Amino acid sequence: MCKKAIFLIIICVIISCEKKEKDKPLSKPKFSDHTSFTNTHIAVIEGSPGFETVITLNAVPIFYNDTILATEHVRLSSVSGFLHFYSTVNYISALSGNEDMKVIQIPENIYTTSYGAISSDETIIDNFNKYLEEIRINGIYKNIWDRWFDITRDSDAFLPSFTSLGGNGNFTVAICSDSAPFTYIGKDGVYTGFSIDLLLSYAARLEKKVQFFDINLDGILLFIENKKADFGIANIPIIQNKNRSFFYSDPIYEDTQGILVLRSNTEIYDNISVQDGKGI
Repeated sequence: MCKKAIFLIIICVIISCEKKEKDKPLSKPKFSDHTSFTNTHIAVIEGSPGFETVITLNAVPIFYNDTILATEHVRLSSVSGFLHFYSTVNYISALSGNEDMKVIQIPENIYTTSYGAISSDETIIDNFNKYLEEIRINGIYKNIWDRWFDITRDSDAFLPSFTSLGGNGNFTVAICSDSAPFTYIGKDGVYTGFSIDLLLSYAARLEKKVQFFDINLDGILLFIENKKADFGIANIPIIQNKNRSFFYSDPIYEDTQGILVLRSNTEIYDNISVQDGKGI
């Protein structure tokens, strides 16, 4: 066979391969929605209601004690995702440095909840409910909500000071510092968050100084039940249970759940590399 014929055959093969590559369908994302996690491993916080949802998704729960490690293991692909309250994982995904993260929301018909404060003293809860009603009317609640949950949320945004000199004594409060954006430790080492803002504004009204007890979310219930603190607040789901010897406040926030995943596992790619625009 002459060299010219061989050359033509090679050209035809190259053109054919390029056409097949061009016509190749776009690859489907690994996780398109909440139904994509069958038989995968999903991180959940021990003691949170995420366990039941993971089972509902036919996935395997892997238990963690804190959100930081769970988030890092998503990045390392040690787990397929991190299922937690939507407000929390959405907050995590929006943090600087987490641009590679995205949240897949769990439908409300699978999980939805309301958060409330708790106390073994019904009078404290009644007074807090009256305060909630008042600040919803005068705009303070909206200012606090916007600060943490609005699209343009800014936790450093100005908010009137809620400092109390404690003229009426201490107000002992159980919180969980691993529940951002509700209760957590800020950059300055001070407790901050949506629930903290509500708490400090209420304590200022009472003219009481807040004394914090920082424990895990599940432990807050027992702490209050055993009357070791006056009040408990974080992102505590309101679960009516006649066997509990404490009282819930009116809802302070409505929430669902979400799964924090790597953004690269939710996007559709063709044969073009995102990094350099060249064929893979």
